[in-house]
Amino acid sequence: MPQPVDDIDWEIVEFVVNWAPFGGPDPEEALPRFGMSCEQIWARFTDIVDEVGRSDARLDRRRRELVRRARRVLGRADGGAPHRSSASDPADPLAISAPGHWVARRGVWYWR
Repeated sequence: MPQPVDDIDWEIVEFVVNWAPFGGPDPEEALPRFGMSCEQIWARFTDIVDEVGRSDARLDRRRRELVRRARRVLGRADGGAPHRSSASDPADPLAISAPGHWVARRGVWYWR
């Protein structure tokens, strides 16, 4: 059964999205801020994005935009399809041309 999405969950989404251009969250910030390892935050982040993706029409504009950015971090442009960056959007720091996903290993995030 999915967990309800609360304000802390939105903070996790914003935290991961903001850290994405830098290779993912810093473990030294993640643990004290959320009480979770980067791996746990990433797992919760994907759960949150999956959960709100089913009902994002009910979100306000700011949260819809945050979900859109989160999907790009996950490599999903429309809730499930792999995202491919386009030439018309070259300045987007979250645009990744290769399909894959973020993986944390020993406190460092890698794109696979």
